[in-house]
Amino acid sequence: MCGALNDHEDKFVGNKVVMTKTSVGGPQCNAPGKTVMSNNEYYTSTGDVTECGKSLADWQAQSPSNELGSKVAKIPSDSTIVGWARDKLMVN
Repeated sequence: MCGALNDHEDKFVGNKVVMTKTSVGGPQCNAPGKTVMSNNEYYTSTGDVTECGKSLADWQAQSPSNELGSKVAKIPSDSTIVGWARDKLMVN
């Protein structure tokens, strides 16, 4: 991702993310144009994730606006993931 003007930031909010690696990728980490990320659930094989070169906990501790309300855990069972998809798609 690249920089953006203030109040025109990229947003990544309220997602469940099952990841094959442990890095969230390349958000814009600094103002102006810092990527707004919050209330996300990350799932990795280790139960750890990094963002902007730091663990999620360290990144959140750096600023109150960093990944507010987001959390990380180990990848759940396939049936749990399929259940999430069914709920999202409203399929019985």
